[in-house]
Amino acid sequence: MDRQQAHQLLDRLGPAQFTTAAQLLEVLAPEPLLVSLSKAPVEEEEITAETAAALDRSRASLARGEGITHDEILREFGLQSEDDQMSDAAVPERLAVTWSPEARADLRAIDRETALQILYCLVLLSTPIGPL
Repeated sequence: MDRQQAHQLLDRLGPAQFTTAAQLLEVLAPEPLLVSLSKAPVEEEEITAETAAALDRSRASLARGEGITHDEILREFGLQSEDDQMSDAAVPERLAVTWSPEARADLRAIDRETALQILYCLVLLSTPIGPL
């Protein structure tokens, strides 16, 4: 089978089948960034008092129900979530990612390109069929 035949097969798939095929292709041909991250050693940084206080504030805001869904953050950055592209029946089960208001503010504060890379990685990492 050549690339043209593979493209023709992909063109015949429905939305749910296409998503499944795309996820399988991601496993077979993972993103170089994810491969690097999966091989990187775990860094153990000491948590400063300032960072600990920020984490406590974020946890408290989430406990109060002030979390923002990942899909809402994607739309805020002008991106369409996978859930928006498919019917409810076709949406694969994903890990829930909830942002605290503080995390949202931090994401807004960095440059757009870096923020988009973070969002992209979170989408890939939250998908049940993935390279990691």
